[in-house]
Amino acid sequence: MSTFVQGFWTLIYNQGFEVVLAGKKYFAFSYFKQQGKEVESLCQQTFPGWVHTEDGRNWDCFKGQKLGEEGVTVVKVAEISNPADSRLFGNSQDLVDGEL
Repeated sequence: MSTFVQGFWTLIYNQGFEVVLAGKKYFAFSYFKQQGKEVESLCQQTFPGWVHTEDGRNWDCFKGQKLGEEGVTVVKVAEISNPADSRLFGNSQDLVDGEL
């Protein structure tokens, strides 16, 4: 007779994932390699991750790897010519002072 354990997982964009299973929480970042401006996303494996019981005790490490067919995505990193021109946020003393 087989025993099945119920759990759930949460994908955190393309950065990593959390799995809750059998009273333990697992978290790992997705693996990637970067050489210059080229980033190679290796989604079939993880960087070393952390696992602990749901009460936050008994910490340990793990590493995940997909069994079977592998897939690789290569992405070019955009080059920013002038970082000051690409700022999404700026300082606003008026906003800090409550004058807006």
